[in-house]
Amino acid sequence: MKLLRHAKKIAIALLCLPAAWMLLGIANRSRGDVQPTPLPVVLQSIQALGELHTTRYAYNNVFEYTSSRQPEEWVERMGMGGVVRGATRNRALVSAHGTVEAGVDLSRATVRYDLDAQGRTLVVSLPAPTVYAPHVEAKVHQASRGMFWRDDNLALKAQGDAGRRFVLAGREQGILDSAREGARTQVAALLKDLVDVPVRVEFGS
Repeated sequence: MKLLRHAKKIAIALLCLPAAWMLLGIANRSRGDVQPTPLPVVLQSIQALGELHTTRYAYNNVFEYTSSRQPEEWVERMGMGGVVRGATRNRALVSAHGTVEAGVDLSRATVRYDLDAQGRTLVVSLPAPTVYAPHVEAKVHQASRGMFWRDDNLALKAQGDAGRRFVLAGREQGILDSAREGARTQVAALLKDLVDVPVRVEFGS
């Protein structure tokens, strides 16, 4: 008999569970609780993109590159530094082409909700855009060695100089501004289907 009574109690409890869950759900809805879009999911979706290269500038350039030995300090004090540089100067005509890219490191992104009179806004904070190392191919033409020194690394140095020229040109022509706007557009487009609130993209210094 005791076993039968225990079995009846268990059966009654199981029958009451669905009703209890239903009442609990009604109570929660009556309080007007709103479940926000989970921020970790949004953040992981952004950070999964890693480094977002948004802008690429292409360049071609022909220039003269020179290198020479740096004279010792005592030679400079004697006023002979110019003589040393002239006697060891190597010259070359260089043609170079390559690209410079800029973008944003999305692994450092953060997200939050802002609340104002218009409602909630998802705010995405991104680090300032950066210019990445350029991709350069350079060719040395008409190379001439110095009277007392030959620079065996002339071609490599000329390629590095071409890369610096391209990066400087990109910065002067607004590559960072282009990268910033590209990141803003692409991140907003990514989140369009993930959240049902307005999105604002900010950048750090």
